[in-house]
Amino acid sequence: MRTTPIRTGLIVLLAGLTAAACTTSKTTASHLYVLTPMTHAETAQIKSKLFTVAIARLMMPAYLDRPQLVSRSSSHQLLLAEAERWGGNLNKNTRQVMADNLAIAFESSNIGMVPVDAEQAPRLNIEIEVSSFEAWPDGKAHLAANWRIINEHGDIIETRSSELTRPISGKGYEAIVQSMSLLLADLSREIAAPVLRIYHETTAPSHPS
Repeated sequence: MRTTPIRTGLIVLLAGLTAAACTTSKTTASHLYVLTPMTHAETAQIKSKLFTVAIARLMMPAYLDRPQLVSRSSSHQLLLAEAERWGGNLNKNTRQVMADNLAIAFESSNIGMVPVDAEQAPRLNIEIEVSSFEAWPDGKAHLAANWRIINEHGDIIETRSSELTRPISGKGYEAIVQSMSLLLADLSREIAAPVLRIYHETTAPSHPS
């Protein structure tokens, strides 16, 4: 049976499209990751608190604002893992994990975490500016952040910087993400300490002199 040039061309074209689809499938196949809190906070517990706190703002450097995981090969060079991606927006994931961690840190007190746009304004707002949050070639995950606590009147009452590291226990990107989650837990504890102090100072009964 003779094959006409047109039919031959169609066969070649279809074969090319099939190969291209397979190649695209291979290059875009991704592992998806999410950061996780220390444990799961109970919403009912959070809503029952009287002294409320919100994460008013969390900022990430521009180089982390992408779906791919970023690591460092040196102090001056970044590595982009094309097939290793965040399962959602990194900023939103980080903000939610921080809120959950703080809710857990406050669960034995009368402090509760609320959304920044809650109907009743929070007593304290926390602003966090992350400058570094990735794995380094020293085998550790690094987190650097400046943060401040602002009261309901807009006064800054605490300003601090945190430089934190966690060893990456294991190989692969899942181990990196686990260490990054632990770093958020460490940062949450650093922020929780002054919030608890401010809470006790604010709610302590005054004694007549």
